[in-house]
Amino acid sequence: MNTFTVDTLSKAIRKSRPMTLTALFLRMGSLYPVLRPEFLKLVDAASSVASPSEYLYQSLRPLADKIPPHLRAVFWAGEKFVPNRLSDALIRSAIDNLLTPYFLLKDEKSFWKTKKRFEREGAGIILDVVGEEALFTSEAENYLASYEYAMKTFGGKVAVKLSSLVPSISFNPSNCKENKRILKEKFAEILLLAQKYNVSITLDAEEYFKWCLLIEDVFCETVLEDRFRKMSNVGVALQAYRKDSFASAKRLLAVAKTRRYPLTVRVVKGAYWDTEFAIAEQNGWEYPLFERKEETDANFDRIISFFLQNREHIYLAAATQNPKNIAHALKEVDGDFTNFEFQVLFGLGEAVRRTLCRLKIPVSVYCPLVRQGGSILDALAYLVRRILENTAGNSCLLENL
Repeated sequence: MNTFTVDTLSKAIRKSRPMTLTALFLRMGSLYPVLRPEFLKLVDAASSVASPSEYLYQSLRPLADKIPPHLRAVFWAGEKFVPNRLSDALIRSAIDNLLTPYFLLKDEKSFWKTKKRFEREGAGIILDVVGEEALFTSEAENYLASYEYAMKTFGGKVAVKLSSLVPSISFNPSNCKENKRILKEKFAEILLLAQKYNVSITLDAEEYFKWCLLIEDVFCETVLEDRFRKMSNVGVALQAYRKDSFASAKRLLAVAKTRRYPLTVRVVKGAYWDTEFAIAEQNGWEYPLFERKEETDANFDRIISFFLQNREHIYLAAATQNPKNIAHALKEVDGDFTNFEFQVLFGLGEAVRRTLCRLKIPVSVYCPLVRQGGSILDALAYLVRRILENTAGNSCLLENL
């Protein structure tokens, strides 16, 4: 396996990439940064404004001199010759039927169909019940019910966002001890459900300043409790763009050794870069994340190597679609895939998934699913975040789209 180079992997991935209108949309957002915020605003507003097309044209008019002539001609022709009613229908249809399904699954039928296809081709699946930070108690209760429903109905591996289980209005920023107590109670509920339905649970990545370090404490302390100490199907996401992430990696390994049962660590790059930067700037705080992509990539490789040297204690999930990081991991693995797999994002990682499946390399797909009883609006924040993340000029995914 260590014969795979970055070039050979990149070529194989490019050959496997699907040709879709969604990929074209993402490339446009990358090539013409001035369009990115307008695309995002359109996705956000399409379901609520009377005319999405008129909303788009109004947004683009002040930017006319910044848009390339050929695109300006396309927008002008659309506004002049295509009736608004038709344009509105096309925009809403594109978001509902092309863009949204590319990033997430809209219903149970889509999930089962996708799961069957992936497993037939040799890939696993991780179910993510799409959710963001809960604002109110009723919302948090609905998310808990959705997680239980997902465990009972789908089984397998489930990702949980702990912030969706605790209403933010009940959090006192100055009382860390009480906040930790509340989160530990909620995490314990999740672990008891995981034991009941025999599923694997991974705590998802969260924003750094409010949740990240607190959730790390909650995870480490809870999995050391006697009632959960022997659970080997529990894990947590670790974001490599954090400057302090290697210290967290060493802490997680120490916890796994102490409990004498392995933990899963899902190593990701991180998806909240813009948010964290804005919060730090507004408050005059030291920036907690690497500011250059190359630094994050190097730290990701460092953490991967560290965990691969300790596979008797850590089940490692390397969540990346970057050929350089994949090649590095394959060199370290050296053909032994014990307690190791790659993970890719649904839709965005399709070319990588196909390539790894064809090479018989373990891979699972992280599949966001609109929660039971929810609507596509619940997934809007996730959708916008993925568009923002993957239209960035330094996104390695653009090479694979």
